Amino acid sequence: MKVDPTATAKNLYLHTQKLQAVICSICLILLLSACGDEKIIYDPPPQESTNGLVYGTVTDVETHQPIGGVIVTLNDVQVITEVEGKFSFQEVPFADALQLQVEIAGYEPLTKEFDFHTSQLEISVELQALADPLEQLEAFLDSLQAVVEADDLANIPDIQGFFAEEYTVPLDDPATFFAIQLAPIPENFEDIEPSMTELFQEYDNITFAFQERQFGIPNATTAQVMLVLHIHTERGPRPDKTDLNVRCELRFRNDGERWLITFWRLIELEQQQDE
Repeated sequence: MKVDPTATAKNLYLHTQKLQAVICSICLILLLSACGDEKIIYDPPPQESTNGLVYGTVTDVETHQPIGGVIVTLNDVQVITEVEGKFSFQEVPFADALQLQVEIAGYEPLTKEFDFHTSQLEISVELQALADPLEQLEAFLDSLQAVVEADDLANIPDIQGFFAEEYTVPLDDPATFFAIQLAPIPENFEDIEPSMTELFQEYDNITFAFQERQFGIPNATTAQVMLVLHIHTERGPRPDKTDLNVRCELRFRNDGERWLITFWRLIELEQQQDE
């Protein structure tokens, strides 16, 4: 019998192809069995982001200290800065000529325009105070001592106007608790009227002077002063005279129209009395 070599080679090739197909099928079955119920998920390539983070800090241009409570607006979204002056806006769409608006009472409002095409952008904002807070606070203390020295019951509503409604003194502080028993300092906002009424009714002449003033003014919204309050009182025809020197700490806030006392701590008291 004569064998055709061409046909033999062809049959061998077809047999090899079938064998390879069977082997591939077996491998696929084994692979799927090993995967169990897990699904093979195709992850498409990540899309390029078109949003980002805008953040920053608001400070006083003169003192370089942070300003809390500032209203910052971007794309009609408003945030208020923390005590540290920080603000942030999440998921801001990329765009040209965005406007960051910054405002707070006591400062000139500011608008910053910028282009935004990055994952995050930091913006530093410096605000200029409308007036010198040191001059304002000096005038504030001068006015307060003048209205007290007038020794007029009709001035009590004016005296209340120097204090914030949240005004308080730290009665848990031993030095303050002791000193307030002798010094005519109101304990809280509600105590201003009765304590001033008692002071004016008891004494014929009053000197109320804020001396040795040392201010700490981080910005135009908050301040603190260390000073010596000298109180001289006289009563009776002789008269009986008393002098008090009280070392104090006062804290203030600016409500946009005026400064207000929020806290009064009495540190040390010296008393002299002439019989």
